[in-house]
Amino acid sequence: MEERTSEPRRVLTPDEIDALIVEADKGQQLAGHFPDADALGRARRLLEGKISLEEGRAEIYAKYAPGFVKMTNPQPQTTANREEPPRAHDEVERLMAIVEKSQQLAGHFPDAEALDRARRILTGETTLEVALAEIDAQYSADG
Repeated sequence: MEERTSEPRRVLTPDEIDALIVEADKGQQLAGHFPDADALGRARRLLEGKISLEEGRAEIYAKYAPGFVKMTNPQPQTTANREEPPRAHDEVERLMAIVEKSQQLAGHFPDAEALDRARRILTGETTLEVALAEIDAQYSADG
């Protein structure tokens, strides 16, 4: 991956930051999400330049995925080296239907890649930690 070069960023005024926070909050609400004060505070600190994007992500991982360690080359853990037995096909299909419907109820419509990732977690082909690393790498690369 080639390194990006960019011009120095313009410092936002407090009024611009306030407007962006309101916009982010309302946009999330329209999507059925209700960011808490911690999430909005993190967004504000990011916009103010007090934390980096990577530091913000680390805070999210610490809060929502304790024990998650960002890996540069994660190795999938399979059912062969996990203690729980593999799920039956019918059970995986039932859980996949729940995953998809719950996402739709929240206003999300997962694409084939997201559904495949969920299926790999449910079948034991990969772990949540590896899936999170894949998502992080995908969206970090997208910029």
